[in-house]
Amino acid sequence: MQSDNTGSFKAIARSSAASLTQWPLFVVLGIVGIGLILVVLGYWRRGTALMGGAICVGAGLRAVLPRDVAGLLQVRGRLFDVAFLLGSGIAIIVLAVNVPSP
Repeated sequence: MQSDNTGSFKAIARSSAASLTQWPLFVVLGIVGIGLILVVLGYWRRGTALMGGAICVGAGLRAVLPRDVAGLLQVRGRLFDVAFLLGSGIAIIVLAVNVPSP
């Protein structure tokens, strides 16, 4: 008797294909991850500014990508998402630059 594993292979292929549609979020999280590594290595100002820049990149991606490609960067309307992400990113960058060194 032969077992039929094609259903499980199709489910795995479907779930990995679905996760690849979230590439805009993965780009932002990848940049944030690099920023966190910089912070851990002691370059907290550069790392924090890079994390703010990653959020600004997310705002740019949300502004230009169509609705079906934006994925999890899409929370509310396009204008709200872009304004909130851009404002947050700029605020983090400004704080990273203006906080005095210890």
